[in-house]
Amino acid sequence: MVSPVLEEGATSVKAIFPPGTWYNLFDMTKFVISHDDQYVTLDAPLNEVNVHVYQSTILPMQQGGMLSKVARTTPFTLVVTFPFGTAQADAKGKVFVDDDERPQMKLVDGEASYVEFYATLHDKMVKVWSNVKMGKYSLEKGLIIEKIRFLGIHGVSQEFEIFVDEERVLDLSDVYVSPSRQEDKLGENKSKNLIIDVLGLALPLGKKFSMSLKMAPLSD
Repeated sequence: MVSPVLEEGATSVKAIFPPGTWYNLFDMTKFVISHDDQYVTLDAPLNEVNVHVYQSTILPMQQGGMLSKVARTTPFTLVVTFPFGTAQADAKGKVFVDDDERPQMKLVDGEASYVEFYATLHDKMVKVWSNVKMGKYSLEKGLIIEKIRFLGIHGVSQEFEIFVDEERVLDLSDVYVSPSRQEDKLGENKSKNLIIDVLGLALPLGKKFSMSLKMAPLSD
C-alpha cells in the first residue's frame, strides 16, 4: 500500500490502514497494527515514500540496478509477513520471471518461469516452500534466492533444515540466522517481536525447495 503526499511542502501524511499488520517496505523494523480502519500520521521526508506490505504476504524482491535488464539477474530475497506476535498464521506469494521483452506474460518452457511460495507458522515451527512451473528458464539464467526474511515472529530460530527437490541440503556452513527487533508505529508491543533473516542461501529459483525453522521464546 502506497501512502502518497499530495500537498506541496508537506513532511507528513495521514493514511488509513485497514485492520491488520502493515510492515514498512523500506524500513521493516517499523510497522503499523490497525484494529479498525484507522488513520495514522506517517513521517514523509522529501527522499522517502511510504509503502507498506500487508500481513500474510510473501513478497519476492530483487536488488536494484542501473538497467532493468541487470536488476532482473540479481538474487532474490523473500519477505514473509506474518501478523504481529501471532502463534499461528499462513502466508503466500508468487513471482513470474522472463526476459521482459515480450508483449504478453506467457508461460513457455525455456522462456519463462512461474513460482508460488507458501509459508506457515504453527506449533513454534516456521515452514516455507515453493512450487515451480517451467523452472528451466530460471535455472539457465542462474536465478537464486539468497535470503528469506520473516516478519512478525515472536522468537528466535534455534534449528533449521532445507530441502531442494526433496533432497536435504547437508552443507549449511554458509547459512546463518540474524535477528533484529521491530517497533510498532502506534507505540504498542514494542519489545516482543523480531525480524528473522536467514542469509547465505543459494536456492535455485527454478527448483522447488522447503525450509523449516524451530522457534524458541524471545528473551528480553
